[in-house]
Amino acid sequence: HLLLEASKGETSVPHIYLKTLPPSFDNFLFLTDADVESLASTHPHAAREAAEAKASLLESFHAVQPILRALSMPKYSTLGAFRWSMACVQSRTMSMGLGDTAGCLTPWGDLHNHTPMLRPHTPWNDGCIEDDCAAVAGEGFFDEHEQRYVLVTRVPVRAGRQVFLTYGRLTN
Repeated sequence: HLLLEASKGETSVPHIYLKTLPPSFDNFLFLTDADVESLASTHPHAAREAAEAKASLLESFHAVQPILRALSMPKYSTLGAFRWSMACVQSRTMSMGLGDTAGCLTPWGDLHNHTPMLRPHTPWNDGCIEDDCAAVAGEGFFDEHEQRYVLVTRVPVRAGRQVFLTYGRLTN
């Protein structure tokens, strides 16, 4: 769907958001074969992970080729465009909170900075004053009734204060 929206250019509803997405990423999908080889001597586990990520990308790309061809969007049917879309989804998707692994791109919501470690949610720290908190955490969920993605905090936030998102112990 991301490639289809990108192919629409300025007629796409999220056009402005799509223009803010990075053109490339510093992740395994963008490593060259030579990069993966150079990792092997010092970081063999990372080299294996990178090789597996690249193989999975190629397998997925070949699987969606009939769909991409049917959509008649040649500029967005290339391996490079597919790699870009996969990297966007892998690095910017936010949980739908629907009990499965489904996620979504949330225009502007994914621009929040991340903080890896926040105090756990407990009944006795819900009312902490933000200056006493290590960081102000935001969480998100998809509101089915409102049909929108909602970002919330568990503590009051003063105007101008940065709100961080947290993935827990996960990385992007």
